[in-house]
Amino acid sequence: MWKNKLQAFGTLLALAGPTYAGLVAQTIIGIADTAMLGSYGALEQQAGGYGALCILVVYVVGFGFALGLQIRMGQAFGAAKPQKALEYFRQGMRLLVLYAALWFCFFAFASYPILYALTNNAALARATSEYLLWRSPGVLCSLPSLGFYALAVSSNDSKPVG
Repeated sequence: MWKNKLQAFGTLLALAGPTYAGLVAQTIIGIADTAMLGSYGALEQQAGGYGALCILVVYVVGFGFALGLQIRMGQAFGAAKPQKALEYFRQGMRLLVLYAALWFCFFAFASYPILYALTNNAALARATSEYLLWRSPGVLCSLPSLGFYALAVSSNDSKPVG
């Protein structure tokens, strides 16, 4: 009985591993940016921390979209309806690309007023906005890649992922 439970736990851990690895990687990028910006000054380090947090929140929400997409595609693959899975994939990719484009535009062009309203510090808002300007192109790549991750896992071909 315990052997079956341990085997099921190992299988779940193998499937969940890439999920956690992606989230940990985003967090490590933010930590590394914040640590390196500390050599420039406290304001830059704060801006890096705020910016990394903004990017992480957007990525986690996008990951939630991808997990929902993964479930729908997995159901379609399980029902032997690959065309339906392809339809879900296309729709999910449209959603992820639109989500990425909206956040890219916000981070690149409109983040300063909201950051200023949240922090009430013009220098910090400006520095965080500049950090987000440099990190925003990554959003255009990382969020749509979550759709491909969902496709690989839902089609039971997670070897490219893990």
